[in-house]
Amino acid sequence: MAPPLLTTMKERISPIWMAAVRQFERGKQWLMPRRQQAAFISAGAAGVLLLLIFSGVTAAVAAVAAWIALMRHFAQTDADRQRRITESYSKAVEQLAHEKIEVRLGGIYTLERISRESPDDHWTVMETLCAFVRERARWEASSEIVAKSEPTESRSSPRTDIAAVLAVIVRRDKKGVQRESNNGWRLDFREADLRWSNLSSANLSGANLSGADLRGANLSGANLRGVNLDVADLDGANLSGADLSEANLGQADLIETDLSGTSLSRANLGEADLSGADLSRANLGEADLRGADLSGADLSRAEQLLEQQLAEATGDASTQLPANLLRPAHWPAAGP
Repeated sequence: MAPPLLTTMKERISPIWMAAVRQFERGKQWLMPRRQQAAFISAGAAGVLLLLIFSGVTAAVAAVAAWIALMRHFAQTDADRQRRITESYSKAVEQLAHEKIEVRLGGIYTLERISRESPDDHWTVMETLCAFVRERARWEASSEIVAKSEPTESRSSPRTDIAAVLAVIVRRDKKGVQRESNNGWRLDFREADLRWSNLSSANLSGANLSGADLRGANLSGANLRGVNLDVADLDGANLSGADLSEANLGQADLIETDLSGTSLSRANLGEADLSGADLSRANLGEADLRGADLSGADLSRAEQLLEQQLAEATGDASTQLPANLLRPAHWPAAGP
């Protein structure tokens, strides 16, 4: 049988202890949806435990109440931040439609800042910028008739706002790119006019560039694994050192394109026009060359190229082949 003093202490402490437990449970339920504040949950629980041990139940209850108030303050601050980001995003999107280039540029750079400040909004920003490029730089808008009517068409770079968007794409941080990969998100520039674009070393893995106009573009060293370049025009583009493994280049225009040192392993080059292309040191392991035009192409130092692949393609007397491979019988004989 417990001594009277111990029984009295239990009777006094029990209500206080139960009040502390209820406060803690309410705080826990409120914080659970806010997983990013898990560190505060752990720290708060540890603090309450220490106060229970060294300072008593009353101090612990007060600490729980203060802790919950602090968490609510953080939640309000986060809500204010989210509201500010939403307002900034809405204003930036409106700026993209403005007639003045300065205003459009302001909108583009505001969106870039949002993508870095708020990782949850990263992909929303990327989709918005891709849509801007597709609408503002459509392939149809770059027809020869339109080009002749533009006195500045002799330029060797994209329009200023389009170039700014592409620069933002190139500057994407590694965490954002990794998140895109984890979620299967793919940049979409299909049928966009990206002539003379500077996308050197850009990570465009898996991007949709089907039907895009990339004539004269700089894609050297770019990550283009699994990219869709079906029917794209890459005439005169620089793809040296790029990774085009498993890319779809079916029926693409690659006339005189620099593909030196490029990885084209398991890429689809079916019916692509590679006439005059530089494929020296390119890795063509398991690449599909069925129907590809290799007339005048430099394959003299191509790697992992097989005679079977050449037999499925077409070439001419000016096609340069590795010394260990025979020219297919249906190709014109090489000159002296």
